[in-house]
Amino acid sequence: MFKDGKPQYWIEWYDRWHLLLPLLLVALIGAAWWTQRASAEIAHEISGADRPANSPIRTLPDLRPINPTTIDTPSNGRGLTPSQLGNAEGRAEPGALVKLYYLGTSAAWTELGQIHADDTGHYRFLLTNFPPGPYRLRARAQTESGRTADSSDVLITVVPDPVPPRNPGRRSRHLGNR
Repeated sequence: MFKDGKPQYWIEWYDRWHLLLPLLLVALIGAAWWTQRASAEIAHEISGADRPANSPIRTLPDLRPINPTTIDTPSNGRGLTPSQLGNAEGRAEPGALVKLYYLGTSAAWTELGQIHADDTGHYRFLLTNFPPGPYRLRARAQTESGRTADSSDVLITVVPDPVPPRNPGRRSRHLGNR
């Protein structure tokens, strides 16, 4: 086993520096364990599970995507009379606060109203008092955690109600009496 005070190995090229290989393997396993433990501690700190409510440390925002917000009716580009306007209906994240905005002749979006989407994600707004002209409608849904989703714009044109024609029979009688 020993020859001249040095260890004798069964492979002659195996020397002392090969003894470092098991130590290197132990060091790599320890580093992997330490990294995993540290990342688990960081994740626990970020979640704020045991943090008091008035702690100055903030948690990261919830970045998960939410259901897309849509406006299903009225359909895009339709010419509607004020009496035909009816409802603006669509879908959003269930329970989200949905705000409906419109853009008319002014250069600013105006909030028409807000409502919570039901458990299936449906919402409905009553459209009234729109004078004739072109409009853009947009819905924005916001969850309790602050995540938002906007719908695409829906373009509608409100046209004036048609003027009912005069009674032609009455006019002809009037002309005949002259």
